[in-house]
Amino acid sequence: MALIHEFILVPKSDYTHDYYLKIERNNYGEIDVHKTGILELVIFPDELILYINDSLQWIPTINPATSKKGFGLNYCGVTTIDKDGSSIAESVFLSWANLFSNAPNDLKLTGSWTWSGTNENVGEYEKLVYEKDAIVSCFSKLASYCNMVTTRLYYIVHLGI
Repeated sequence: MALIHEFILVPKSDYTHDYYLKIERNNYGEIDVHKTGILELVIFPDELILYINDSLQWIPTINPATSKKGFGLNYCGVTTIDKDGSSIAESVFLSWANLFSNAPNDLKLTGSWTWSGTNENVGEYEKLVYEKDAIVSCFSKLASYCNMVTTRLYYIVHLGI
């Protein structure tokens, strides 16, 4: 199974700092939206999150496990985006959607440096290829979640790899 990052729009009335512990998954490791009662979910490939990670560090966030405020996503854990980070997050995600909307249908990006064996000097950059419309849709959808968070009626919960 490929590594992914899941973003869930959670009504304020349902949110607790341990909300993520109540999420149920099916036999394939996917969130069971019916059992968990999730209405809005968007999923990003890990490589794409790594590609945009520098801009994610601008977003004020909360680590729900510690209740500490910070910036960026908890890569391997859970992150909450509340009203304090929602307008910056919306702007960042819309900016990526707008940028990628200019790409050809096969959105080709340069990923991380990879190598095989023990010699770190021999390798190549990953070649990431996505369907442009799918990626633009994901970023647009996540930006719309952020807009809903500004009303103080919702949170976004990010589940890292």
